[in-house]
Amino acid sequence: MIAKADINGSPHIGAFCLVNDDVAFVPHSTSKRFEHILKNDLDVDVVRTMLAGMPLLGVFACLTNSKIVIPDIIERDEKKVLEDHVSEVIVLKERFTALGNLISLNDHGAVCSRYIKNVDSILGKRIKLAGSDLIGSVVYASSIGFLAHRDASANELKELESILKVKGDVGTLNFGDPFVKSGIIGNKKGIIVGMQTSGPEMQRVDEVFMLR
Repeated sequence: MIAKADINGSPHIGAFCLVNDDVAFVPHSTSKRFEHILKNDLDVDVVRTMLAGMPLLGVFACLTNSKIVIPDIIERDEKKVLEDHVSEVIVLKERFTALGNLISLNDHGAVCSRYIKNVDSILGKRIKLAGSDLIGSVVYASSIGFLAHRDASANELKELESILKVKGDVGTLNFGDPFVKSGIIGNKKGIIVGMQTSGPEMQRVDEVFMLR
């Protein structure tokens, strides 16, 4: 199932939320309506928290079914919330703390920006995609597939498929936004895209993640 939604008026749901097959981490300010959509369409427990005192969870962290990668600026009580719901919490000490914009990972592999120094901690590979070092912004990956920046080349897609062990394709969300990570969240049960996403964009998401 693919649904459209916004979070507190923003279509950039991937910037505010972290989702895997079991849980969704959302900001404290999340509306009851959006919480209901998460529970109904993705069948997850909803946990309200912040990262470094801010609501941009998807900007600061990356989540899979087994681990979450977070910056060292996170508060102790915030880390405890994550530890209660995720098996492995990996804390990276990096100059750039918006790890969600710099790392893309799923249950099988990880790719990251050249700005990430502690690559061994996440067993990832540094790559560039569509001319961008913000690999976490231009790729949305799950255990089912991945959606990449519309300008990614065929060779770049092949490299992603080799590392992430899933098939994927290029696309946009929220009516032409190529920075796809900010416009989508999901798991094996469903996908939610930003409210401004067009019909053709939703069709591409359906094709990539084979939700029919």
